[in-house]
Amino acid sequence: MSDEELKALLDAFRQKLALDPEIRAAEKKIADGTADFSDTSRMFWRRSELLGDYLQGIVLDLAPEDRERLAEALLRMGYNDTNSVLVPLQEALDEPLGVHLTPVAPKYPAERVMTVAHALMDPTVPEEKIVRRAGAPVTNVNMSFHDKYMEENARIRAKLGMKPTITRYGSGCCKWCSEVAGRYRFGEQPKDIFRRHDNCGCTIIYDNQVLRGHQNEGGGSSRAWEEVDPAEVMRNGFKPARNSPAQAEKINENALNGLTLAGERDILRLSQQSIRMQNYVNRNILKMSSRELKKSIESWSKRVEEHRGFIADPTDHCPDWDSYNSQKQAGLRQHWEKEIRNFNADIQAALEELERREKHE
Repeated sequence: MSDEELKALLDAFRQKLALDPEIRAAEKKIADGTADFSDTSRMFWRRSELLGDYLQGIVLDLAPEDRERLAEALLRMGYNDTNSVLVPLQEALDEPLGVHLTPVAPKYPAERVMTVAHALMDPTVPEEKIVRRAGAPVTNVNMSFHDKYMEENARIRAKLGMKPTITRYGSGCCKWCSEVAGRYRFGEQPKDIFRRHDNCGCTIIYDNQVLRGHQNEGGGSSRAWEEVDPAEVMRNGFKPARNSPAQAEKINENALNGLTLAGERDILRLSQQSIRMQNYVNRNILKMSSRELKKSIESWSKRVEEHRGFIADPTDHCPDWDSYNSQKQAGLRQHWEKEIRNFNADIQAALEELERREKHE
């Protein structure tokens, strides 16, 4: 298969996506700014279904090596499309909540993709089994890009002191899915909550719980923190609760003891120290002027996007990528991921330092 023939097959699949009414409706909500992750989950499940159907319909018309190449290209396209939608949507959902964290696109699961793609050229199995392999396994891998984004970004935010929750809405496809469905604080969810069986259309998303400080009667801020429902902030704006000094002290005492406002033991400590611990990533931040901090934030954000590009398409940064052994490739990916985490931590710390200075001006 020539490059032109491969491109024609990819374009034909994109045309199918463009004509699907369910996908078009979701894309309109995204463009209108009214979409959330439940909309993208349903949209990418539909895209994944169409991908499996499309590949099943043409797989036997292709030479074995072309089946592998096309499957890998379609899944790579699915990965890129998923993150190109979720990253800006995440930023749009965060903005009214006052959250300024750079979303993280999970690394491309090259080994899993190639395992599924390579199975399509197995000469030892009958054709009907090749057709089956082109369906549900490919569909599930494509949907895993959305699921993995939910998992990775929930994990990162939990580490930063937020309280994300994982919700799985069962689609009624089987008894197991109905039993595992529910809403859980991240870290307390069932072990297999992200698992999918063949033709599993469950919706799996995370919600971002944010923390805000209390404003006391004197106009200052206490060191206590409370959970805020993002939907409440969207409806009513960001309004810090007012407490008397005694109330603020009691709430803070509970928080520092690892208690929720209801007095129950919680997994995460709510102290100001745990919320701001990332400030210590780059000690030079405290020495920078506000102008230097803003320039650094811009520079670090560019580096994050640059490293995301390295992960999404390593060959663009390393022309000899395919000649590296798997250990070297894995090491480079881990290095780029670590750099992204460090840059994001510096960005967050700089934003918090700017906010602190604005409050004291």
